[in-house]
Amino acid sequence: MLFFATPAPVKSAHLSSSVGSRLNTRGTTRPKQSALMSMDDEILAIDVGTSATKAALYCPAYSSLARVSRHTHDTYAHGFAVTQRPSNWLSAALSACSEVLRDARNVTAISVTGQMQDLIGVGDVPDLLKDQALLYSDARAVDEATRLSQVTGAEILPTDLLSKLSLLPCPSGQDYILLIGGADFICYEFTGRPNLHFTDATTAATTGLTQHPHRKYNTELFKQAGLSSFIPLLPEIVPRPIPVGRLCARIANRIGRPELAGIPVVHSGGDAFSVTVGAGCGVVGSGCYVYGGSSGWVGKTIGADSNNLAALGLAHAAVDSATIVAGSVAAIGACLSHASATFLQCTVSDLSKLAEQSDIGAAGVIYVPYITGRRCPPARAVGTLHGLTASCNRGDIARAILEGLVFSLFDASEGMQCGEVSVVGGVTESSVFVNGISAMFGGAKLQERDVGVLGAGIIGAEALGLDTMDESVGSLYRVPEKERTRWMHAFKRWKQIVSHMEAIW
Repeated sequence: MLFFATPAPVKSAHLSSSVGSRLNTRGTTRPKQSALMSMDDEILAIDVGTSATKAALYCPAYSSLARVSRHTHDTYAHGFAVTQRPSNWLSAALSACSEVLRDARNVTAISVTGQMQDLIGVGDVPDLLKDQALLYSDARAVDEATRLSQVTGAEILPTDLLSKLSLLPCPSGQDYILLIGGADFICYEFTGRPNLHFTDATTAATTGLTQHPHRKYNTELFKQAGLSSFIPLLPEIVPRPIPVGRLCARIANRIGRPELAGIPVVHSGGDAFSVTVGAGCGVVGSGCYVYGGSSGWVGKTIGADSNNLAALGLAHAAVDSATIVAGSVAAIGACLSHASATFLQCTVSDLSKLAEQSDIGAAGVIYVPYITGRRCPPARAVGTLHGLTASCNRGDIARAILEGLVFSLFDASEGMQCGEVSVVGGVTESSVFVNGISAMFGGAKLQERDVGVLGAGIIGAEALGLDTMDESVGSLYRVPEKERTRWMHAFKRWKQIVSHMEAIW
């Protein structure tokens, strides 16, 4: 369970002051439950993911999700450019909400999470951003990154938001605004496009544009880059998850529930934060988890002053004194889709079934999965399929794909002292993947619920002062010691190939 300190008022939220503060059992200050809310209330949770928008009803009294709707997005990739249409996010969110609200009786708030480190424009935007969001993996700003690295003295990558801002003309006036996450955009639309716009500390931290504890932009960096004029266009960073406005009548009508107009809309943080909370790892000492979805990482929450041995340290959107560390391997979903279409010509589901026909070690086939680079250094990493012989079959290749993903996640966790982990995300449907994670980490607790949208529900409930249930989901699974030894041997072979490749990256 998370415990939020009472935030400073948000100017454009226009919410009543009926929510005060009280001390919880751990002695931390948190919002007091409004007299208008009860433990039977439902939170409409929304997760704007890279591949789908999901909606669910969360009931704090039962720590449950009523159901989830999924609507896929189209991603447009041309060379180094990778974009999606924010209008599709909105359409998907409206459709998903309409479906999940059909039998809802007592919805009292909406809580929104989503993908991070995007560049989204709203208003009279430059041509580059006309109904096009530049995703976190968009790497077209190669020349801009080179120039910025020289003028700032820091390593600036083409995927960094500073590089992407350099692609835009210098703003002559504030006739448009910029957002940096999927939740920013949906909150902005759902609250009626207010004058102020918001993001969270976790999302802001991914951009590299902030300074610790990531509640303020690094104005000196913008000055060095010659991009200070963009700061007023960027969203305000809320100190922790809070209501940023109320659902406007226009959106309430479009989802078919006009009576919901006026309920609070909570910005529940970027997906790295909501997944961490949904996995039960939102507080210091709560353990590690492995997430396998469109992206993939090993994550945990540590104290802000702890030694950070992981590749990425993200701001904790609710607590200044905590940090989410993540050993990230970038694109698990892209690896599976690419392998299915290129090597095996089958569906991702079929790939998982094919992999079960092979044995640990994949008959010597080794897959290094960095086809979209490597978020753990070095970013310039590439992938490979090694060890092919005439005796290899489709099952061996499929198994090598999944083993490569398992090994890359274990490799990315170096120094995190994980031990047993919770396993979450769509890839949990693969028995090979789950067995591999269990073997490498010494035990895996499988959580089949959609933890991103679950986390948004938990965060929204607690931001409004509702107590949430601590519920343990899934059972711990361990593979036999002999099987674990074989997995470890296969990992050593995989690591040898990666070490040889690192010399030429």
